[in-house]
Amino acid sequence: MGKIFERFPCPSCGYGALSEADLEAHQAHAHPSEGDGGGPPASLAPPPEVQVAVVEPPAPEPAPPPQQASTIHPALKVPQGDDTFWVDNKLVRLLHTVGKLSGKGQVVNVLLTGPKGTGKTSLPKEFAAAHGKPMFTVHCQLIAERDDWWGSKELSLERGTYFEKAAFLDAIETVGCVILLDEANRTHPENLNALFGFLDHRRRAWVPQLHSEVTVAPGVVFFVTLNEGYEYVGTNPIDEALRDRMTYAIRMGYVPKGVEVSILQKRTGVDQDTAEKLAEFARTARRSSKLRLPISTRQLLGAATLVVEGMDLQDSVLYSVVNGCGEDVDRNALLQALQVIGKVDDAYVSGETGDDEGEEA
Repeated sequence: MGKIFERFPCPSCGYGALSEADLEAHQAHAHPSEGDGGGPPASLAPPPEVQVAVVEPPAPEPAPPPQQASTIHPALKVPQGDDTFWVDNKLVRLLHTVGKLSGKGQVVNVLLTGPKGTGKTSLPKEFAAAHGKPMFTVHCQLIAERDDWWGSKELSLERGTYFEKAAFLDAIETVGCVILLDEANRTHPENLNALFGFLDHRRRAWVPQLHSEVTVAPGVVFFVTLNEGYEYVGTNPIDEALRDRMTYAIRMGYVPKGVEVSILQKRTGVDQDTAEKLAEFARTARRSSKLRLPISTRQLLGAATLVVEGMDLQDSVLYSVVNGCGEDVDRNALLQALQVIGKVDDAYVSGETGDDEGEEA
């Protein structure tokens, strides 16, 4: 509804002036020299039509777009999804909820743990693709010291010495960005302390090189992956303070056998019989109490690709899985698990070819 202006009524007629100046002009024109006979009586003059000025409210301005970082790094892109990626229904519901919270502007931290090759790195990418969010990955093993998070000093003839802001800070300041801190325990724990302000309730941290405070943009989702265990050389213990800052924690596991068979077929085109043998071999090796060999789907994909290119199944498994096993693997248990793919012998399990065709006499 519009707003009506204040009126200034004429004492001689029904005219409502818009201002004092308008009232004076009206009286001079409609009621000149009232009472001196110089004009028609005011009562005989037709009352001017009363006009009501209405001010219409201005049209609402369009809502401004979400505030983005002033300079968006070209690495911040919405990734492409993989239609063969699989997670169970419980995890789907959790990720859907995380997406809703992000859409409401909440910042969420998600911890991902589990054996190698279970999709810890792929899950954030699929989450970003499903929700149309830009994504940035930090390879934490490259963070040698605390200042590496913020950027580096550079030198050029045009600019001299200057500070190059890290893309990580652009990601933090981008609304709804998905940030993957991949293998966070491969950098020194003291380097991770610099991120505590971003990961806790403050959602901001002081960056000395910029002489300013950086604030996490609304809707940012942090995913932190860890490879834990004695077999992962080069990793560090994780401070409990970092774990405590994780809103949710997901333990990734291997996909069911039937799903793994489907993944091998869809991604490589290998026949179903071979895919089932590979999946069963991996399932046996993972569950063996003596072996407990964490064969990843990634390794099986490598073997399936060799089969598609014409190599026999045994040799494909040899080069994709067996030769990569550590010296502490129980070879007898491995030999037993390998019976699923066909006849093999001790020399095969030891990585020996057993022939000397290439040797000179």
